Amino acid sequence: MSLRLAIIVPRLDTVTETFIKAHIEYIEGQKYILHGHYPMFKEGIHPVESFFNEHMPLQKKTESILPYFIAFRIKHKRRLLNSHEAFFGRYLKHRKVNVVLAEYGTTGADVAPVCAKLGIPLIVHFHGFDAYSNDVLSKRMPAYKEMFAHAAWIISVSRHMEQQLISLGAPKEKVVYNPYGPKPEFYQLSPDYASNQIIAVGRFVEKKAPYLTLEAFRRIVLNQPDLRLIMVGDGPLLSICKNLAHGWEIQDKVRFAGALSHDKIGQLMEESFCFLQHSLTADDGDSEGTPVAILEAGAASLPVVATRHGGINDVVMHGETGFLIDEGDVNGMVLFVNRIDSQRNMAKKLGSAARAYVADNFSIEKHISSLQDLFIDVLKQT
Repeated sequence: MSLRLAIIVPRLDTVTETFIKAHIEYIEGQKYILHGHYPMFKEGIHPVESFFNEHMPLQKKTESILPYFIAFRIKHKRRLLNSHEAFFGRYLKHRKVNVVLAEYGTTGADVAPVCAKLGIPLIVHFHGFDAYSNDVLSKRMPAYKEMFAHAAWIISVSRHMEQQLISLGAPKEKVVYNPYGPKPEFYQLSPDYASNQIIAVGRFVEKKAPYLTLEAFRRIVLNQPDLRLIMVGDGPLLSICKNLAHGWEIQDKVRFAGALSHDKIGQLMEESFCFLQHSLTADDGDSEGTPVAILEAGAASLPVVATRHGGINDVVMHGETGFLIDEGDVNGMVLFVNRIDSQRNMAKKLGSAARAYVADNFSIEKHISSLQDLFIDVLKQT
């Protein structure tokens, strides 16, 4: 049986979610990409309703979807299936979808009842906040439990997340550890270990704590005034960080580059000698999965100084490919950046080891191959 895969994503217009773009680009088979707010998905610019026999008279349409209302009312007593959900189910049948890949646990929880009713295998790919955010978990746990029961496979991107999902009730035998990998072009980069530039890449959100990276740099340049920091990304904390840079009078040493393409990020990595990320658990429990930027930095042969947090522990080998500090340990970040700065041969040694380690353990080819194996597995069982 050939794969007819619906990949369901919250949105397509994003620069940062490289893992979703990789799934869309590299997974083999007939793919239908749905996006938007559940259950009002679109395929491209077309709502799923438009694929349900557009020219059928309204009465016939109503008669055709009525069995879905009745069936869901019996099986899912918490609510009646609305018309958009019924059209979503009809869309899946119209496209003859035989596997659904839901990007994020929240998306998986939304579509699980329809997939269960239609007998379509569901694979749910968790990425970060969907496994950790207290607000998400408090609101979604009943739906998550239903999803865990129906899902054929539940994908985790870090060892820490793997244990988190099991603690939430995901059956251990369904949870698959399958971390991301960087795009191949990052292995072709050659950092300038003699440069004075440090780079940080990530959204300006609480769990990435860009203000702590900035505070560490403020302390570093007290003794190393020639160093420069470039911060790539955008988000709600960007303006605050810009204000801090001005308040600390280091605005001439910090460049806020905004969200950039992978090509431009690669160019900046080649101009740098070290990568920083100070991820931590946010007040609402939100945490990282495995940060793609850290994988990309390692593939680019940059030594990484980051926190012992989430999947970062799987990627950075302390003292071998970079250095790890505890969450909130700004002095530790300062210490290790100073050590790398003062020993540029160490920077090259750590970076070379990082490239080899990432290549051996986090290739995009391995990630996609593992997904393809899961698709084959569920198709064999249908």
